Amino acid sequence: MKHFHIYNFKEILKLILFIITLIVLLVFSKENLISVKQSTTIFLQSVFPSLFPFILFTNIILNTNITNILDKVIGKGISCIFNIPKNSSIAIITGFLCGFPMGAKSVATLYSNHEISYNVAKKLLFFVNNCNPSFILSTIGISMFYNIKIGVVLLISHYVASIIMGIIYTRLNLHTIIHEKDDFLNRFNKKSSKTCTKNDTFFNIIKKGISNSFITLGTILGFIIIFNLLFSVIKTYLLKLNVNNIIIATISCIFEVTKGCSDIASLNSSLNLKLILSSFGLGFSGLCIVSQIYSTISDFKFKFSDIVIPKIIQGIISAFITYILIKFTNIFNTSTLSVFNNTNSEYIYYLDKIKNAYLTSTIIIILGLMLYIIFDNMHKKSSQKTTLLKKGGKL
Repeated sequence: MKHFHIYNFKEILKLILFIITLIVLLVFSKENLISVKQSTTIFLQSVFPSLFPFILFTNIILNTNITNILDKVIGKGISCIFNIPKNSSIAIITGFLCGFPMGAKSVATLYSNHEISYNVAKKLLFFVNNCNPSFILSTIGISMFYNIKIGVVLLISHYVASIIMGIIYTRLNLHTIIHEKDDFLNRFNKKSSKTCTKNDTFFNIIKKGISNSFITLGTILGFIIIFNLLFSVIKTYLLKLNVNNIIIATISCIFEVTKGCSDIASLNSSLNLKLILSSFGLGFSGLCIVSQIYSTISDFKFKFSDIVIPKIIQGIISAFITYILIKFTNIFNTSTLSVFNNTNSEYIYYLDKIKNAYLTSTIIIILGLMLYIIFDNMHKKSSQKTTLLKKGGKL
C-alpha cells in the first residue's frame, strides 16, 4: 500500500514562490543583468567609500574599553536627554555619526554583552538607525542635487526627526518593576562574564574589525542587489501601465534609498516636491536598509516591526520638517538655488572639500584609536608585571 505525503499550506506556498522566482529570473534575465550592474556600481561609487571607514571605526571601538571612557565623558548628558542608561551612549553616537546598520549593531553588541536590558535596547532601536552624514551631504546633496544646501537641509531634517522620536519615545515607554529586574539580571550577568573575557591584542582587534567590516559590507551589497532586482521587475509592469514617474520614483525609494533618491532627483518636477520625497525616503531608508538593520538583530527576540514602524514615522516627520524649512525659510531663493548648475568647477571644488575633510577626519580617528590601543595594552602589561612583583610571582 502506497503512502501519500500530505503537503501543508506553507510547503505549497514555498514551492509556488520558488517556481515564480525561477520564472522571473529566466524571463527578465536582461533586466536583471542591468539591475545587478547598476546595484554594484552604486555600491562601489557611493555606499562602500562612505560606509567602510565608519563601519571599521565602530567595530574597533566596540572591542576596546573606549566605550567606558565615552560613557564617563558624555554618557550622563546623553542619558539626561534621552532618558536611558549612561552606557547606552555608544549606540547613539554610532547611530548618528556612522550610519546604519552600525547603530543596530552597537545595540546588539551591548545587549549580547548584558550591558543593557531588552527594554533599553528596544528604546534605542527606535531612533538610532540613521543615515551616514557624509552620504547625505556628498552623495545626495552634491552628487545628485548639485547643491550643498540641499544636503544640509536633508541632514537637519533627518537628525531632528530622529532626536524628536528618541526624546518622546523614551519618556513614553517608562521603566516598570519588570524592567528593573531585567536591568539587575543584565548587570549580574555582565559581572559574571567579566572573569571569562580576555583582552585582545592590538593587531587582533584591527584584524577582527576589518574582517567584520567586509562581512557587513558584503551583506549590504547582497541586500542592495536583491531589492533592486525586485524593483526592476515591478518597474517593468508599472511602465506598461503608464504609471506616473513620480509614483515610480517614490516606490523605487521605498525599495532602495540610494537609487530611489537618484530617480527622484532626475524627475522633471518642482524642487520642493523632490526634496520632500527624498527626505521621506532617507527617513524611511528603504526596505533594503530596514532588512539590513533587522539582519543584525535577528538573532535576538526583536521583531521586524520594531525597526520598520519607527522608520516609517521618521520618514513622515523628516518630510514634514523639510517642508517647514522650505516654506518658512529663504534658503532656496533664486540667487542661491543653482549653486553648481552654472559651473562644473565649483561643484568639483565643494565635492573635493567634503571628501578631503571626510578623509582627514577618518585618518585622524583611526590613528588616534591605534595609538590609544597600543598604549592601553602597554599600560595593562605594565600593571600585570607590577601586580606579580607585589605578590612575589615570577615574571
